[in-house]
Amino acid sequence: MEGESPPTGLVASSLGRQGRAGRQLMGKDDLVRMARAAGVGTSISGTADAPTRTAQTQERYVRRGLSLLARYVADREIDGDEIPVARDFAQWLRDTVRPTLRPSAWRQYRASASAIIAAMSDPTVDEALEIIAAAADRVELPKRTGARKRKHFPKQVLDRVLVHLRRLSTSEMADVAADWVVAGLATGLRPGEWRAAVVDDGFLYVVNAKATNGRANGEARTLDLAGVTDGTRGAIQRMTELGAAWHRQGQYERRQRQVSHVLSRACMGAAGQAGFTLYSLRHQFVATAKARLRPEEVSAAAGHGVTTTAVQAYGRRRSAWRLEDVRDVALPVADEVATVRRTARSHPSAKASAPFGR
Repeated sequence: MEGESPPTGLVASSLGRQGRAGRQLMGKDDLVRMARAAGVGTSISGTADAPTRTAQTQERYVRRGLSLLARYVADREIDGDEIPVARDFAQWLRDTVRPTLRPSAWRQYRASASAIIAAMSDPTVDEALEIIAAAADRVELPKRTGARKRKHFPKQVLDRVLVHLRRLSTSEMADVAADWVVAGLATGLRPGEWRAAVVDDGFLYVVNAKATNGRANGEARTLDLAGVTDGTRGAIQRMTELGAAWHRQGQYERRQRQVSHVLSRACMGAAGQAGFTLYSLRHQFVATAKARLRPEEVSAAAGHGVTTTAVQAYGRRRSAWRLEDVRDVALPVADEVATVRRTARSHPSAKASAPFGR
């Protein structure tokens, strides 16, 4: 593609298969290899949210995490044959354990709990990880609004929030928050995935954050940005660059919390509504995709290994934007859709035979 920007983000090279302009294009294996070299783990902790850890450190986190889970089971008097729910465990950590700890201790507990939660297999794992990632490092927690985390991001809220962020907000992170909102709605990336994403020749390559227990469709996924407007593509490119830089500097989690705070204030100030988070952007992406794509296409775009995850754990089709409001369409590539389809055929319980909403 003439005028195409060079690769950005975690790396700035072009490797692998042929791109649209006939030049060599980065492949997913290249991205995964370079992500690991940059310290982004994809298999030890099961997420792309944490630097690669030594085996000794990981073992320590797992032991502490299991101890926390045992405390939770005892505190809530959960029966021995009942499986703990990841979201409930995370909420207990945030509301019961966090207020008793110093910031440095909480960071260790949060890492330990993340190691355990990432290995759990229930539809609330992503939400649970977001809950503990967003928990403040300091004890002076903001008052709870009582609002539930929203699994959608309406178009009218988006319009007001972007005006607030771009024209009214005085936060130094306002422009970043605006880019994150635009890019997140267009691509459906998990908040932690921007640290290991690359734009190259009109494609976005992403290291999947949930690559354990068969939850992801491989270690990385590919999104075709041909249907994405130039303005949104610019926001995506800037997010890959920022994510990689924050990761190199060891600042990713802190910056993510800052942006989350700015977004929350913008939603309240511009729309008078609470409960919207960075993860709400992914929910909206999936909800809108359900209205126009087949189940296996939705799953491939979101990085899921099976079609049931999007059905059970993500925004519903009724929350989809109207067709005329959708300006950016990032689509999965055919080979990754085919992989999800084969998985569905080999696991009948994970199969959906008809397109969402059709």
